[in-house]
Order: sequence, then structure tokens, then C-alpha cells
Amino acid sequence: MALSTLAFASCTAEQPDEKSQAAELEIFGSLNGVTRAGDSSWDRDDRIGLYVTVNGTQQVQDNANNLQYRYADPSTTHNGSNFVPVGTAAKIWTENDKKKCYIIGYYPYHQTLDADNSFTHDIYDQSDPKKVDLITARTGGVGFAEAMSPVPLVFSHRLSKLSVTVKMADGSAPQRLTASVSNQPSAFRYYPKNDEINVYIPFETIAMHTNAAGNNVSALLVPNTEDMNGPRDRTLTCSCSGLTKNFTIPKNIFFEPGVQYDVELTMGASRSKSAAPVVRVVTSEFR
Repeated sequence: MALSTLAFASCTAEQPDEKSQAAELEIFGSLNGVTRAGDSSWDRDDRIGLYVTVNGTQQVQDNANNLQYRYADPSTTHNGSNFVPVGTAAKIWTENDKKKCYIIGYYPYHQTLDADNSFTHDIYDQSDPKKVDLITARTGGVGFAEAMSPVPLVFSHRLSKLSVTVKMADGSAPQRLTASVSNQPSAFRYYPKNDEINVYIPFETIAMHTNAAGNNVSALLVPNTEDMNGPRDRTLTCSCSGLTKNFTIPKNIFFEPGVQYDVELTMGASRSKSAAPVVRVVTSEFR
């Protein structure tokens, strides 16, 4: 872990003395079983944004405001970290052994933030789920001693996942499967430092992502736990093999962050068998 001595800058309101030292912060970001919208590992050069705040307050540590860190193979780093700074590194000072810091991370990284320290996250285009996903992490109690080793950050999902598996009544494989879900926010503002979502309105119909096998569609959606996105009826429209059907996902199905909702549909069956979807809640993170 790199150390530096500085007589002027500090991560707290107090100035460090002339003997103050700083450790350059490096991160071990764990998905801990969480799938990043389709896999369970980081990709080369994935980027996260990083904040460091002081002593449980909103006071930002030095310049640790949306710093960019990139994924690196832990076998190639000198201390086993898997996220290293791109340019400026966050610093933890010796004073932080008394005034601990909070480390806040989010993916995917947005370089340009608005004046209120937020960015617009668009989820309308679901063709590449990794670009739509939003995962975040935070940990407290980090001082100079803790920063001498890579600081662990465990990431969790901020969005919900709707996953629809389609079967044909005659046992054949579905052909040219497409689907959409209505009455959904297509974008929102995200405030990384506060981990807050501000929902956009009006709501739109979102085209879902079709898997390579052609028998499943999915979408990452804004949870109903967010303000301005309370529970409501949603229409799931599914088309395949020359058939199109509409299904209502009732408002009592309450989308929560980090939860996957599995829907099983049979197309081509009698009306009594296909009038409503079967919704199963997967209580763990997306897997």
C-alpha cells in the first residue's frame, strides 16, 4: 500500500500535522454470489465510482468524490486488490484511526455528474443487461490501519429483475420470442453518495432482453420501494411462434431491490391455462 506524507491536505476538518501519513486506498470488490445482470464475475477493465466520507457524515474526504477505479486481476496487483485507481487515488490518513471513514462504491461508473452529484441512468434499452444494471456497496469503520490492506466492498443490486420463461403447449421450442412490460420507469436519477433513486415519469413500455436460447426474456426494473414508483398493474406482452398474448402482473406483486421475479408462461394453451402468469419470487440476489 503506497504511503505519502503531506502537511496541508486532510480527510477531516482538521489539518494533519507534519508527520501525518496517508495510505492510497485500494479495493477488493466482491459480488458475493450476486450476478451482475447475467454473470457472477467482474470483466476486465470494469469501472466503479468511489466516494470516501468522514465519520458517518456527508463530508467528502479530500477529493474522493466519484473517483474512478478499474478492475484488475488480483494476481497482477501487489497486494491482492482487484480495483485500483485510474488517476487520483482516495487517501486514508493516520487521523482516520480516530475519525473513521465510509467507503461507497457503485457500478457502472459515470464520469460526468450533474451539479447535484447525480446522473441519469437509462434502463429503456435492455439489449445489454450489464449496461442497465446498478449495483452498489458501502462499508464503514475504515481508518489508516484498515487501509493498509485492500478494503472489502460487497456489492448488492439496487434494481429488481423480471424473468419470463416461455414454453409451447405442443412441446415445440418457441420461435422469435419477444416480450415487453408496461407501466415502468425508463430512466431515473441516481445519487451515488446517498444511494438514492429519483424516479422519472411518465412511465413507458420496456422491451425485454431475449436470451441466446430463445426461451427466456428478462428486464431490470426500478423497485416499487422507490418514491413515485408505487405498485401498479403491469401488462406483460409476449409474442412467439405467431402468437401474441397479454398478461397482467398485478400490483400486489411488489418489486423489491435485489429480488428476481420468475414468470412461467405456456403459449398456445387453452384460455383457461394461459389467462394469467405464474409468478415465483426468488428471494436471493439474481442467480
